[in-house]
Amino acid sequence: MSVSEKLPNSKGWYRGRALPFSYLLILGALALHLALQRAEWVPDDSDIALRYAQNLWGGEGFCFTPGDSVCGSTSVLNPLLIAGTGFLLAGDLVLGRALLFGLSLFGLVLLVHRAFRPLGTVPALLAATNVLAIPLLFRTLGLETILVLLLATASVQLYLARRPRLLGLGLGALYLARPDGLVLALLLLGHSLWTRRREEGYKKSLAWTLGLALILVLPWLLYAWTHFGTPIPGTLRAKLAQRASGAWGGSFFSGLKKSLAAFDLHELLPPKAFRWVAIPSLLFGLGSRSPLRLLVLWALLLSLAYSLLNPPFYHWYGVPLHFAMVLGFSALVAWLWKGSVPSRSLALALNLSFLALAFPNPLGPRPPATYPEYHEAARWIRQNLPPEARILALEIGVLGARVGGRPILDPLGLVHPADYEALSRGDFAWWLGVEPLPDFVLLHRPPWKRLETSALADPRFTEHFSGVWRSSSLQLFKKKK
Repeated sequence: MSVSEKLPNSKGWYRGRALPFSYLLILGALALHLALQRAEWVPDDSDIALRYAQNLWGGEGFCFTPGDSVCGSTSVLNPLLIAGTGFLLAGDLVLGRALLFGLSLFGLVLLVHRAFRPLGTVPALLAATNVLAIPLLFRTLGLETILVLLLATASVQLYLARRPRLLGLGLGALYLARPDGLVLALLLLGHSLWTRRREEGYKKSLAWTLGLALILVLPWLLYAWTHFGTPIPGTLRAKLAQRASGAWGGSFFSGLKKSLAAFDLHELLPPKAFRWVAIPSLLFGLGSRSPLRLLVLWALLLSLAYSLLNPPFYHWYGVPLHFAMVLGFSALVAWLWKGSVPSRSLALALNLSFLALAFPNPLGPRPPATYPEYHEAARWIRQNLPPEARILALEIGVLGARVGGRPILDPLGLVHPADYEALSRGDFAWWLGVEPLPDFVLLHRPPWKRLETSALADPRFTEHFSGVWRSSSLQLFKKKK
């Protein structure tokens, strides 16, 4: 039997499947390349997750500093997966987290393509490409953000496909990736009660979903309760105390709005231009023509919840909304593509313009490692301080992941017990009244206003500490004997 007899429409098959498949493989290669290119171009909080992974890999358990009773990692799943890459990469967790990000991003590309495929081949490929054009997403490498987007997208598609068992596993994993994944679980529960409760077998499907999600989540809840006294990450309490202190200016919502300017990588448009892109995109994303409108609604509800809580805004909080905007924009492009030739031309022009503004340059130079001053300080500490030296610092991620396991004290209470009432009052020198004092204190040059100047101005600081090392931007103080 000839090849043409086996595939009677082989030319059509090639056009219909092989070319899109090849294009998706190119997007996957780009995702991995961009992740590896930015392996150390990460926020400080990514290295908090890295230190958790290092301790897991080294057998110290789920902790930032062994013995501390604070869960300073919002995500359980992310450090576990990063630590798991150590078995494949001989313990190179920095490379492992980059590969984890790249593969997760490729998975997200495939899921978005699958969701948009009923709208046409070209709209589906454009939507998949647009996923790589979320600049802030690449600034979350090492964080749980990409896992949250991947699992949330998978959960919505499993819900729409009526796969209750897999949905339960997806929602359970989403909660372990980040507890605010509960927002999506509640949204899907509400939607199912509204639209499916009278269907035959609904209660059985709901029981499967809730039961399997609980099977995944319950072991962690029990562990967190017994080890930390609460299943709620300590990061939430610390960030609310930071907000109450008044040292973090601007509301969460204002930071969220300003973050939309990140789409304009080349700063060609006015700073507020993408706010006007976001509004119609999100509205269209909520419409009946959007294949992932439940995902867009989840991102909006999540952003609303954080705006009401009003913690200090960090860029990773904006990524779900950015993703939702891209989904809505892609749905708009898909709708225009269904029209006449002029309509298709407009769709293509809009999408290519968006990619020209927001798509990262894969041929550009490798971004340098962030926080080089902390890399320098960590080298000095490893070479000169004993392994048991207790070091206090405001930014603890890069430092903590590179000081050879030395205890790190966090005066802001993210990963170390703190006086949260004092923090809420704006007392950032509270730790000077707690025994034992740290062995070393790392501060900025010049010191940060309020966060560090309050300690330097306190007479107890000069009484107990003296300078031992300095660089152009940091200074280390040693406790006097």
